[in-house]
Amino acid sequence: MADRVQASLVVGMLEANEIPSVLLDQQPSAYPMMGDVGVLVERRNLMIARHLTNADQP
Repeated sequence: MADRVQASLVVGMLEANEIPSVLLDQQPSAYPMMGDVGVLVERRNLMIARHLTNADQP
């Protein structure tokens, strides 16, 4: 995921569609360009979450 803001937007969109999700932020505060940010969903919701996050992309 590109950054914390984008990941937060994805979490909000998933939760609006009743898919529980968690923001995983492994970026150190001193060096925000390093580390990863991601979104975690339960395995049973993975395909729906992927469909929703890819719906806006061509």
